[in-house]
Amino acid sequence: MAGSTVSRAAASVARNVADRAARLWRSDDRWLVLLVVAYLVARVVVLANATIFTSFDTASYSPRADAALNHGPVLSFTGHAPRLWGAPLFYALFPDDWWRAAGQWALGTVAWATLAGVVWTLCRRTPAKIVGAAAVLLLALLQIVGSLDFTILSESLTVSLGVLVFALLVRWLATGSRRALVGMSVAAFWWTFTRPDIRVFTVIVIVVLAACAWRAPVRRVAALVAAGSLAVAAGWCTAIGPVAAASFAQWGALHTNQTEELFLVRLRVDVFGRPYVREVFTGRLGMPPCPGADRVAANADWALLEFSDEYHRCPELERWGEQNMDDVFRRFALTAPAQYVRLTYEQVGEALARGSYDNVPPILPQAVTRAAVPGHRWAVPWGYGLLALAIAGAVAAGAYRARRVAAWSATLLAAACTVSVVAVASAAGAQYWRYGVQEMLGLRIALIMLAALVLDRVLERRAGAGASV
Repeated sequence: MAGSTVSRAAASVARNVADRAARLWRSDDRWLVLLVVAYLVARVVVLANATIFTSFDTASYSPRADAALNHGPVLSFTGHAPRLWGAPLFYALFPDDWWRAAGQWALGTVAWATLAGVVWTLCRRTPAKIVGAAAVLLLALLQIVGSLDFTILSESLTVSLGVLVFALLVRWLATGSRRALVGMSVAAFWWTFTRPDIRVFTVIVIVVLAACAWRAPVRRVAALVAAGSLAVAAGWCTAIGPVAAASFAQWGALHTNQTEELFLVRLRVDVFGRPYVREVFTGRLGMPPCPGADRVAANADWALLEFSDEYHRCPELERWGEQNMDDVFRRFALTAPAQYVRLTYEQVGEALARGSYDNVPPILPQAVTRAAVPGHRWAVPWGYGLLALAIAGAVAAGAYRARRVAAWSATLLAAACTVSVVAVASAAGAQYWRYGVQEMLGLRIALIMLAALVLDRVLERRAGAGASV
């Protein structure tokens, strides 16, 4: 008797599953399922063929087997560690680097698939749904995304959590889903502690939530609770930042505090590496000569350790650095604004350009990769030229009226990424593509959303015109 009851229950469940599958297959959503399945297959190929990349900085995120690389605890919620706790806490959940990379891969896979699903729901016409979702998944298959997922540094977590935050925030704005808001708040809280510069985005999310609380009373309590939690995160991050910067001294490659190390990196790359910048520093900002540093800078390699050694062997340059490192780049902007703008443009171009550790196989043809992310010379005109066309198209198609949440979310994302990439580029000093990768991907997400909305509105207008005839 019991066996018969179980059999009937199992048969009922099977029929329900089959019915739902049949309804799904008859609907347009089958195309989303096929896209996601193809995306998952490609991501599994990446997982099966990737190798783990670690660098000198990896030890400051996760303890290494070589005890000589470990200089103390890497996880602290009060700043007594070289990094904020976001990435170290994630890595502490896994036993070794392979599992850490697999965890990053899984989080990234879910985040990009979630965003593709959200873009799908924002459009009304099937071709626009397919184009938008497919473009998001293709973006996720760029080699740079996979490369970071298998790199034991903070960038993968920064990108994946950022994608998830944006997807869930837009979902909540469009539907009012409480689950989306809770998921967004948790992801954004953790995201704030992956890198100090992420606070730019956290503050923008807080402003968006506060604006929604003001304009939509029905969402007021939920929005204010979420905004309050992120305000706590931003304040916490700001409070422990100076402590973490001081703790960094024993971990850095140059064995100095974070402020001085960043200054030396910028001095080597941005000043000694760019003659027009160096001319201003020596001729108008009083930087004394240092023949040893000149010899190091003449080589293509950064050679930061050698450059630092020569810097400290030049007492006049060292003294000048101690007196000027806090404000010399601000004075450079005021003294030579044209040269400063040129430097910033070059830095932003490098931050938005292609980059990869080449530790995963390329899934997409190189032509697709070059079109999606050109080299640094074309990164700014190509990226922002396409974005300007997409915005103009969205205005002409009426997307800012008919698809208000999606269009304005994409535009705000592009604006936030622009502000952030300028700030990051002017402070990074080197490896711009690595530090600007979330902004580069964010600008392309905005472009994809706007392009999909334009196509959606064009198709909708044509359908309306055809119906009226």
